[in-house]
Amino acid sequence: SLILKRLGIDKTKFWKIFWKNDNPQERARNTEVYEDVEALRELMDKNIRLGIVTGSLTQVANAEIAKLDNYRLKFNSIVTNRPELGIKQKPHPDSLLIGLKELRVESSEAVYVGNAPEDLEAALSARIKPVIVLRRENKFTDGYGSATIVNSLYELPGIL
Repeated sequence: SLILKRLGIDKTKFWKIFWKNDNPQERARNTEVYEDVEALRELMDKNIRLGIVTGSLTQVANAEIAKLDNYRLKFNSIVTNRPELGIKQKPHPDSLLIGLKELRVESSEAVYVGNAPEDLEAALSARIKPVIVLRRENKFTDGYGSATIVNSLYELPGIL
């Protein structure tokens, strides 16, 4: 795994320590909103249902999502990491399927926008059309498969 290669730590130990030390205040302090998030308002204005699916724990996700308050975005579904419920995280499709159910949308009608390889894999597993936003922090070593590739969220209205 990448964690073992780069850090020399078993991934199970890494994540156990990471989740123990991760906290909402620290995460929010170190989280920046992508400048193109404003593009989501155009989708919202067109009555397109928007959801968030994140691997962050609920309290961390809430602190991060609060940074979006200035953008006046309304999300119809927010699915966070809740290990106590036994929901498998991306790349497993569980969290995406929960989001679809909350949005009352069929997978064939949905688009999942992500920026990481696990987002692509989860979307394909859930039979949702994947859209990948190229961001500098994630590398796709196996390519993009059938995903639509965009450089910015501003491109979304033109492809939906």
